[in-house]
Amino acid sequence: MEKSTKNWLVGCGIGCGAVLVIFLILAITGVVFIKNTVSLFKDSSDIADTLTGLYGEIEDFTPGPDGSIDQTRIEMFLSVREKTATVRERLERALSILEEAKGTGEEGAVRTPGQGFRAVKTAFGLIPQIGEFLAGRNQALLKAEMGLGEYLYIYSLAYFSWLERSPGDGPGFRILQHGEGWSTRRWEEEENQEDILREMRRRINHLLLPMLRNQLARLREQAASESLSSWESRLEAEIFALERESIRIPWQDGLPERTISSLRSFRQRFLDLYSPETNIIELALD
Repeated sequence: MEKSTKNWLVGCGIGCGAVLVIFLILAITGVVFIKNTVSLFKDSSDIADTLTGLYGEIEDFTPGPDGSIDQTRIEMFLSVREKTATVRERLERALSILEEAKGTGEEGAVRTPGQGFRAVKTAFGLIPQIGEFLAGRNQALLKAEMGLGEYLYIYSLAYFSWLERSPGDGPGFRILQHGEGWSTRRWEEEENQEDILREMRRRINHLLLPMLRNQLARLREQAASESLSSWESRLEAEIFALERESIRIPWQDGLPERTISSLRSFRQRFLDLYSPETNIIELALD
């Protein structure tokens, strides 16, 4: 009896370990779809629709015509970041667990059933966490009376153009939607970090270029009777550069001094509230 029990336990240990590994592979490569998260994303979408109704589409946002950013608006942006810090940190931990499960570190892939079970559990909970994060972020924006376009504008200029964080920061796998199902999938082998970076830079260009055009139009409205100023010439040149190069991000050669002056006193708070793990999700605003 003791011998047969021991053999049964050994067999179960091997079988359960194999099952965990199989489930882990399925979850990471995208065969396991995460269901029952529609309500979370519907909440996020409903709030986003409300924001759009109040403040327009993302591309409708018009920055200050003189290039500065109002200090009150920066405070509002940072308050949104602070209010979403807890849910963002939980999402960071989940993404980190899946990164480790992919075997991207020096020690290679998952080695124990315990680690495998943790990764599988995390994979099943990842998409609901993303829904919770987006809904919380949009709700915080609504309370701060800030649209998605303004949020993205400050986020991109502060983190990418000023603090030189990479637009490609994020997990090493795609997060995909299939109808009402969701999955995660590793970037294909031929898709290296440079490919990810180009994709995100192109996205930022696509969303912020209309904002700079709006800014230039507002500037010209205010100075219709004046000759072309040096600031107007510089803004016009930046728009031309963005139109010519689709992977260029706004002011990648250096922010205007008046914009930097608006941001400078908030530098440490911006740094403290940046999350490289969730960056790509932050940019999934529409």
